[in-house]
Amino acid sequence: MFEHRRMSGAALEIVDRRNPTPIEAELGTLIAKFTELQKDRYEADYNIAKVWSRTDVTRALDRADEILSIWRRIRKDNVAQYHLMSMFGARH
Repeated sequence: MFEHRRMSGAALEIVDRRNPTPIEAELGTLIAKFTELQKDRYEADYNIAKVWSRTDVTRALDRADEILSIWRRIRKDNVAQYHLMSMFGARH
């Protein structure tokens, strides 16, 4: 069900890149933070030489909290719903 390539390839379609709506801006922030969190997960899973400090872990947990807070604010908006569905292969 979860195809990471499809999910990471889902592009946020902003109507006016120089003037995104508040929802588009928040969704862009969410996507950027989620991408960072996925990199951390990959690093934790596959880089056995990496030693995670308490600060590293706290930052990752804080990032996850931020992602969830943003999603709670925007999840019912059509733009957010469309992006979520596009991650699973739905087309507009």
